[in-house]
Amino acid sequence: SNVLYEYINTRSLNNPTTTQSTNTWIPPKKYKFHIPLYIEVDSTFVNRQGGLNGAIEYVNFLTSAVNVIIENEMDAHLEVVHVELTHIYDNITTTQAALRAQRLRPR
Repeated sequence: SNVLYEYINTRSLNNPTTTQSTNTWIPPKKYKFHIPLYIEVDSTFVNRQGGLNGAIEYVNFLTSAVNVIIENEMDAHLEVVHVELTHIYDNITTTQAALRAQRLRPR
């Protein structure tokens, strides 16, 4: 398998959180929508990020940036649960061709 990252959520939204400065309990934020993301990346993306760790960090950075907006605007939270390296996009140069490859890929 080419799974680069897989997150298994063992933390309940009801687990308490405390601040370091005052050691007081802060209830975790509950969002109306939780959206798990399954992300495929190709070797070009991984190479541009300097390797596997850089690719995962960049995916998390982009997801966090989007969360800053949608958590307040839409009461939704994106969560990266799976990042997988795939080679079906290695020779593809257009978005249309990438979407076609996704549709034709055996599951």
